[in-house]
Amino acid sequence: MQLELFLENSDAVVVRALEMLRNKNFDYSKDEDAFSAFKCAHRLKEAIGMSCPAWHGEKALDEILKKVGRLVNIGFKDPNYDSVEDSVLDIICFALLYHGMYMEQMEGKKK
Repeated sequence: MQLELFLENSDAVVVRALEMLRNKNFDYSKDEDAFSAFKCAHRLKEAIGMSCPAWHGEKALDEILKKVGRLVNIGFKDPNYDSVEDSVLDIICFALLYHGMYMEQMEGKKK
């Protein structure tokens, strides 16, 4: 694939990922805080005594990567309700969320 075509395709994928983030934020966040679902899960786990890292995406990201591996092993066929493309979009969204949470944490340390 030529670089220009790759970059054009990448632009389109990022636009789709941002749209997905907006929609999922509406589904999973209770307010304007993009990370409220993660923060709520963290508080709930702490309340019942479960040790948990500040970022809960590792396990979900690991599951997505395993799913992509399974899909690739079946020859890139998309099962009825899953696809490699959707899984890759999920990975991009988790990367963006992680970046945002990291930036929020760094801003908090500056104050």
